[in-house]
Amino acid sequence: MVLKITPAINLYLKNDKFIIFDDDDKLILYTMTFETHRIFGYEFAVQSFVWASPKLEAHKVDDESVPTYVFFKLLMRTAGGVAISTDAFHTPDGERFWLRRVAQAFRIKQYVYLVDMAKGQKVKVKDYVDFQHKIKDMKIWADKGQGG
Repeated sequence: MVLKITPAINLYLKNDKFIIFDDDDKLILYTMTFETHRIFGYEFAVQSFVWASPKLEAHKVDDESVPTYVFFKLLMRTAGGVAISTDAFHTPDGERFWLRRVAQAFRIKQYVYLVDMAKGQKVKVKDYVDFQHKIKDMKIWADKGQGG
């Protein structure tokens, strides 16, 4: 499937991969691979690889950044509109990406949970301040140097 998301860029969706290509500059601007799983009775998507070019920042969709648009408008729909998840292994850029997505989720009135897959527990988070407080008590990010 090909979706024109701005006059200059197209999003290609094939199976478990999103690729955004700048037709004008002939560049890949964004690529993301995901898997779908089921836990707590819900289907959810796990982003297993994300890469974005700094040039992506120049493009907006409906006044949103392209990663925000892809994440909340396209990936959520692909995952049945229910949930998106990640693991703890990230580069510092990946950690910043997730912090921005969590903040955006609260701004658009989405539910946010912290899930401990090993214990089968989920904890509802009421707002971004609560999220920041709870992540101090949980090891949700890999130790620096472990992320991909």
